[in-house]
Amino acid sequence: MSFAMTNFQWPRSSVKKLLVCSLGAGLLLPLSWAADAPPAKANDDAKPAALSTVKGPFATGGNIEVSKADMDAESQRVPAQVRPVTVIDPASLETMVKNLYLRRALTKDAEAARLEQDPQVAAALRLARERVLSEAWVERAENAAVPDEAALEAYARTAYKAESKRFAEPEQWKASHILIAVKKPEDEADAKERAQKLLEALQGGADFATLAREKSEDPGSGAKGGDLGYFPKGRMVKPFEDAVVALAKPGDLSGLVRSQFGFHIIRLDEHQPARTRPYEEVREQLLAETQRKIRTEARQRLIDTGMKNAQVNAAAIEALAAENKAAQPSIPLSGASR
Repeated sequence: MSFAMTNFQWPRSSVKKLLVCSLGAGLLLPLSWAADAPPAKANDDAKPAALSTVKGPFATGGNIEVSKADMDAESQRVPAQVRPVTVIDPASLETMVKNLYLRRALTKDAEAARLEQDPQVAAALRLARERVLSEAWVERAENAAVPDEAALEAYARTAYKAESKRFAEPEQWKASHILIAVKKPEDEADAKERAQKLLEALQGGADFATLAREKSEDPGSGAKGGDLGYFPKGRMVKPFEDAVVALAKPGDLSGLVRSQFGFHIIRLDEHQPARTRPYEEVREQLLAETQRKIRTEARQRLIDTGMKNAQVNAAAIEALAAENKAAQPSIPLSGASR
């Protein structure tokens, strides 16, 4: 019956594991991200890159140079959740530099061997170029579609007025309780007697939170001094709810309240009438939603324009799937009945 919100933060060990898993996807050197991974999505609230004022170069030799532009571009390929850790860690940045240098050196060797003339390599290069250019084009269109702050604010306010029901909150109560559990019928009298003594102690001025931590048999709320947080009607069992609603003002105590769990002593901590959250409370949420909506619509317009002349050859696709299947060992399709 206890409800609590917690603020989650990445443990340092988890961040390190995520960094290794994300960056160690097996390319050239340890802690390298896949060379063909798409750039991470731009974060509108992100701080400027740590390297934005450093000129470099970061590595040279053999007519190869790793430049500031290279580092900036590669940094954007790091997954957003680990990028802040990566760009301030000299060891990770050094690995990034080495991978860029090594990739460029191997590319020179491949070009000298005219590897780009291999049909499969040529096709892969073309696809990689198309992927980078198309994603950059979409990103530019999304950025261009986002209006200035004043227009974004106006959009958000319009959305708030149109969807105000989204921000309605029901009447809520905040309460604390002490529970003396009744697990067997023969425990009833003893539990009631113990609960009554606690109620008398509270009526005599004993500290509610201290008694809850020491005596309550609800482990979830007991450790928090009996605090149950906020709840609307319908959340708690009816005898408990009825007793809470009957309390007039914060600090009031109930008598003994019997529910299927045992005997409760309830203190009302706060009563919050039904309300609609004001715009100021939800402004940041609405601004973010509005911006995402505008960017999504801009992306969809490009997709629709790009696909308007497409004529997908379903017969050729079916034939290719059949040909590929014939060339492979028997592999059950996902979701197929066995």
